[in-house]
Amino acid sequence: MGISLIWGVCLLGLLIAILIGAKALWDSRRAPYFFLREEASSRARRVGVIILVLLMANLGLLVWRRHGYPFPIEFVPISAPTTPVSPSWPPRPTPSASPSPVPATPVPTLTLSPTFTLTPPPTYTGQAPTPTARPPTLTPTVGLEASFRVITLARGVSEENLPLEPGNVFSKGIKRVYVFFSYRGMEKGRDWAHAWYLDGEEIWSQSRKWRRGREGIAWVYMEFSAGFPPGEYEVRLYIDHKLQEKVKFTVQ
Repeated sequence: MGISLIWGVCLLGLLIAILIGAKALWDSRRAPYFFLREEASSRARRVGVIILVLLMANLGLLVWRRHGYPFPIEFVPISAPTTPVSPSWPPRPTPSASPSPVPATPVPTLTLSPTFTLTPPPTYTGQAPTPTARPPTLTPTVGLEASFRVITLARGVSEENLPLEPGNVFSKGIKRVYVFFSYRGMEKGRDWAHAWYLDGEEIWSQSRKWRRGREGIAWVYMEFSAGFPPGEYEVRLYIDHKLQEKVKFTVQ
């Protein structure tokens, strides 16, 4: 296989990887749900590594091709077939003409077909979240370098990630409540969690590894497909199993 064909395959792989990476980067900023944006960011980083490798391979092949370096190809030796000779009687004289050259057996060509597998994000079912195991008893801690601070509660979020219809009292039948909060001093891989309570009883919680930057603004939300039951709610935010912030709201 010639170097031009190999270069073409690598270039095609690079273009495909760029398209996949661009889609993942777009989803990491525009996906409607927080966990979808997190998964898209992780996917974009993995595709970025692939793009870097393919880019280096293309540059190497380009330099190789321009300078005319020999491209290493492994040849498999193939034995020439032996043609049996049938005896004849009486024996005929051997012709003096030189025998015709035997055509060389072509070497089979290996065609590379790059395959890229993109795992789609999980589909959100829209059902009420299933209660998970409760975190250990958490106590408030002050003076941490890393911290969360609640900004506001809201009924929705805009395309620019801004709160829509903020407040702390919501009417019966609301299906989602968003909690906007600021963060600082965070590091990737640090444990954090948010827990939701109704009338003093924990109804749902989630613990994850931090994947964003050191400071900024983020939001989390909870959804009931049939609408939030009326009552007094409380949301608690944790860092390393230590309570950072809590906020209350009412559904009536």
